[in-house]
Amino acid sequence: MTNDYQELVQLNKKEELDSDEEEIIVRSLKQPTVIQADINDGTIIYTVEKELGIEIVGNAKVKIAVDDNEEEWDVLDSDDDLDSDVQKEIDDEVVEEFLN
Repeated sequence: MTNDYQELVQLNKKEELDSDEEEIIVRSLKQPTVIQADINDGTIIYTVEKELGIEIVGNAKVKIAVDDNEEEWDVLDSDDDLDSDVQKEIDDEVVEEFLN
């Protein structure tokens, strides 16, 4: 037996999109499954469970905060010579065997 049906899904948008060119994508995250079935006066009554993922794709604006109080940091040029103690410390602490 096959039952065809249509389902109206209510969507709550967090904000309205500026464009009328929205694309709606519906994915089945879990296939429909009968989780309960009963017979009542010769009628089969069943409950179907499913899970859908619904996306609305459209233009959106994003606000990004910029922090002007960035801490300065040193830039080493390739022409700068490293102090021999610093170079020795780097050589001693770097383990190259992890690549094998």
